[in-house]
Amino acid sequence: MRNDPRNSGGFSLRERCIAALLGGGLGPTALMNGIYRRSRIQGAGGRIAQLRMLVTKPFEYGMRCARFVRAHGQALREEHGVAPWRQFLALYGGWLKANAHPDQFAAYWALAVRPRRDWGIWLSGVQANVLLGDLAQRRAPDLARTIGDKRRFPAWAAPHGLPVLPLLAVFEQGRPLGTSPEACAAALPEENLFAKPADLWSGQGASRWTHVAPGLWEAGTGERVDGLELVRRLAEQSREHPIVVQRCLVPHSSMRALTPDAVSTVRCVTYESPSGDARLLRAMVRIPMAGMIVDNMNAGGAIASVDLKTGRLSHCIAWTNGLLRRSPTLPGTGIRVEGVEVPLWSEAQRIALDAQRAAALPFAGWDLALCEGGPILLEANIRWGGHLLTFPTQSPLSDTEFPVVYMHHWSLGARGQ
Repeated sequence: MRNDPRNSGGFSLRERCIAALLGGGLGPTALMNGIYRRSRIQGAGGRIAQLRMLVTKPFEYGMRCARFVRAHGQALREEHGVAPWRQFLALYGGWLKANAHPDQFAAYWALAVRPRRDWGIWLSGVQANVLLGDLAQRRAPDLARTIGDKRRFPAWAAPHGLPVLPLLAVFEQGRPLGTSPEACAAALPEENLFAKPADLWSGQGASRWTHVAPGLWEAGTGERVDGLELVRRLAEQSREHPIVVQRCLVPHSSMRALTPDAVSTVRCVTYESPSGDARLLRAMVRIPMAGMIVDNMNAGGAIASVDLKTGRLSHCIAWTNGLLRRSPTLPGTGIRVEGVEVPLWSEAQRIALDAQRAAALPFAGWDLALCEGGPILLEANIRWGGHLLTFPTQSPLSDTEFPVVYMHHWSLGARGQ
């Protein structure tokens, strides 16, 4: 498609004017919002559908905001002391300014953060998929697909000297890849195992299998199965999504007070500066609550930002009765999060920056498990959740170099052109 900005050799004057018009300005933040809106409009299909979208979107999102307030307005009023009509205006303003969809994440930023902060760049859900996904597709599509695939990531990372967790088995379309079910079962180590879909996120479909006796593993339900039955179940699950299996990791001793039941991961978002250096944008730690086997916030976990210089944690953000709240302690536990020093922080930073240099992508979110033997690089995220990096410190991404660096890479066009 001639007019698709991802196929452009640069950022033409025409494209810049369209982005400025749709984003309401010429600054990097406005241009990013304009690029997002243009991409959404182009996705509507023909010109008539695009014109219809321009006309109907304001009404559609007004209705979405109204429905959200009807469903959650009373709880939000009790929590934040904001009347429903003001909730509506705040959420609708968030969509107009930053394309923020009305949900609990947007409501937290619009109503709980005081003093009021700019929306800046809002990267949640669709926004991250479009802005970060389109940029990766524009600059390095093949590499982005490789490192974003959990089946292929360890094979990419290991030759670069990055500490990764090998895959024990891969299941696709109802069977183990490259082997028989019997051979796959026989090759399983007598250890705790962790299985997860290769193409989902937020901990969806993950399972932990605890080794309880020779040749026996226990599911989260308490049911015990042998190796062949375990393989059969994972193979069946892979009919919907490919599954990868790895060893379970043991959390670092200094993190066990926060995360006794599962490994906590640190997400380091890195970028390639205009001068070509690998730099760290922001970082956060995800904290699983009691009984969780994953640490994703959408699965019920908490998050806290990491001070890049000291490695100490900020207040945490967690779900309480369906609402996001900021606190120096984990909800319901009294366990302090604020001020806790992340173990091996210098080493985690080094690994993330080494991974950035190896990938040479505009941006990437690297997930590292904090383990006793050192940080382990688990996966790469091209479409990392930017809004989660703003909540604990209450500082939008526009307070960082992110918009300027994004527009720098976007303006370069497709790599090699």
